[in-house]
Amino acid sequence: MAVEQVSRSAHGRDGGEAQAFTRQVVTIIALALVLVVNALASTLPIGGVTTEQVSDKYPDAFAPADYAFSIWGAIYGGLLAYVIYQALPSLRRNGRVMSIAPLFWLSCAANAVWIFLWHYELITASLVAMLVLLASLAAIYRTLRRGAADASTSELWCVHAPFSLYFGWVTVATLANVTAWAVSQGLGPAIDSPDAWAVTMIAAATLIAGIVGWTKRDPVYLAAFIWAFIAMVVRHGAPHPVSTAALGGAVIVAAVLGRALYLNASHQGTPSRVLS
Repeated sequence: MAVEQVSRSAHGRDGGEAQAFTRQVVTIIALALVLVVNALASTLPIGGVTTEQVSDKYPDAFAPADYAFSIWGAIYGGLLAYVIYQALPSLRRNGRVMSIAPLFWLSCAANAVWIFLWHYELITASLVAMLVLLASLAAIYRTLRRGAADASTSELWCVHAPFSLYFGWVTVATLANVTAWAVSQGLGPAIDSPDAWAVTMIAAATLIAGIVGWTKRDPVYLAAFIWAFIAMVVRHGAPHPVSTAALGGAVIVAAVLGRALYLNASHQGTPSRVLS
């Protein structure tokens, strides 16, 4: 009987190890898929147009200056760090990191599908894909935040920080996708009063960032909004109502970010914990 119990226990461990290994491999493949599709979007390009060319067909005042999209380099660099980190053999017993893998696969699928839908100007469908991406990242974010206090410094920087930045930027991108959809549908406010529409979107983004930032005290998440707002100021210049609103949003979010940094550092007592 004792021998049988030991055998079952060993089999369970081996099965768990095999399952965790499979998750690690699929996670690597999922990110590779996203990177390839995004590369093809520029090099082919998919549908014969670039992502920016499609955006130009649905102009809106909420869009930031073009340089703002360089943040994707930081996002994908962070996701690459996550993929490498989660592939470590020692991480197979980290339930928190392993548990977000299926949600990450979903986010990668939504990201890749969005590229195709956007390039073929299926704007309504692209908004649905963007909402799926946002929802999957929100679920990942919620899962990681529940264990942030117990996370190691390496986990904070290689897992939590990349997904915080990704989630923050996709939140802004979702509002931009809503705006493009409204323009594509010829909705009055987006067409007739683009500046007023953009100010409304900025207010919504500021509210979302303020609520999440105040409750979660996550400076990386907040930094994505500040980056977007500053790029809007750069795009429109001054004096301009959208620039004024974006600058106001940046100041508000920066204040919430400062509070988060102060509380995190004072509560945890170490600089590496400003992320938690």
